Amino acid sequence: QTLAEKSVWRFIEEHKPLFDVITILPSYVFGPKLLQEKGEIPDGTNGYIWGLLKGGLKTTMKGMSVHVLDVADAHVRALDERIAGNQRFIVNCGDIEYNDAINVAKNNFPNEEWNFGDVTTTHNIKVKNFKARDILKIDFKPFETQVLDLITQ
Repeated sequence: QTLAEKSVWRFIEEHKPLFDVITILPSYVFGPKLLQEKGEIPDGTNGYIWGLLKGGLKTTMKGMSVHVLDVADAHVRALDERIAGNQRFIVNCGDIEYNDAINVAKNNFPNEEWNFGDVTTTHNIKVKNFKARDILKIDFKPFETQVLDLITQ
């Protein structure tokens, strides 16, 4: 993804096209998947959360995430002609702790059989999403909503 974005900006610089480009840069994307059937085991980034809740996954992940619907919203909002072109937007809900997903699952689905296993380590990093909040006017869904929407799918 990084190389693809660099290629876009190199193309803009070299060819100076008559159109603008806006790149949307999501962090880890969680939430309902369009082509996933109810009861199907989640894959992709959703698989990390599902593995934490059902498979006892132990891993280290960067403490950043965004709801899939917020990513879609960012793409649509970036089409607004009032948004200046040739810029990038980082879409991320803010600091998270992956083990919070365990509490979301326990509190909202107490009768579900979970296999939490060991604790997952969250590597906290600061991601600046102020441009997406201020310019695109996105009110990011919290991590709890991302987890709930993933589980209820």
